[in-house]
Amino acid sequence: MIPAVVLMTLLWSTDLQAQSVSPPAEYSVRLVNGTTSCSGTVEVFYEGEWTGLCTGWWRMMRENNVVCRELNCGDVVSVSRGPLIEDGRRGVRLYRCSGDESSTRQCNIRGGPGVCDGGYYRHVICSESVRLVDGAGLCSGRVEVKSNQSWASVCEADFDRQDAEVVCRDVGCGAPAALQGGLYGEGEGQTWDKEFQCKGKESLLLDCDTSDRKNNTCLPGNAVGLTCS
Repeated sequence: MIPAVVLMTLLWSTDLQAQSVSPPAEYSVRLVNGTTSCSGTVEVFYEGEWTGLCTGWWRMMRENNVVCRELNCGDVVSVSRGPLIEDGRRGVRLYRCSGDESSTRQCNIRGGPGVCDGGYYRHVICSESVRLVDGAGLCSGRVEVKSNQSWASVCEADFDRQDAEVVCRDVGCGAPAALQGGLYGEGEGQTWDKEFQCKGKESLLLDCDTSDRKNNTCLPGNAVGLTCS
C-alpha cells in the first residue's frame, strides 16, 4: 500500500506536469498518418482541437507550400486527396495565401462543422531535404539543403547538371532550365559542406552519394541558383 504522503506527492507531481503541457498555438499545422515527418494528412489546430484541412482548393500549390514551410520541410512535392469528409464534420479552409507566408496563420482561415461537406481532407508530401528560395516561382530559386535541422546554401562548384536534375525532380518540377551561381541572390547563413555525386536518375537528393568538398572556400555570391521547367 502506498503511504498517503507519497501518494499526495505523486498526484501533485502529475498535476504539475499536466499544467506544464501547453496546447498548440491556434492555427498550428501538423501532418499525420504519413510515411515520413514531412508527409501526411494536413491538420490545423482550430478552436481547441486538431481539424483536417479541406481539399476545396487543393490544387493551389501556394498555400500547400506555406504548410511545408511552416513545418520546416522544404517545398511541396505533391498534393492529393486524403480521407473523405462526412457531412457535418469539422474542417478548415485556407484563403488568399500568396505563397510567401511563413505560416498558415498569415492566410485567411475559415472553419467549423459543414465547411468541408462533400470534400476530402488534404494529403501533402513535402521535400524533406531540399528547397528553392527567393525565386520567381515554386520551381526556381537558390538551392538550399537541410543540415542539422537548419538550411544551408550550396556552392556552385559543388553542384552540376546531374545534381540539378535530381533537385528539380525532388521538388516536383520539370527538367533544369538554368543553373548559375548567384542567380537568385547570395547565400545566407551556412554553406553545405559536401559535394553531391548524383547520377541524375535518383528520385530524391537524399539518394545521391556525397563526398567532402575539394575547396573549403565558397563566397556568398557563388550560392547556386536553379530554374526548373
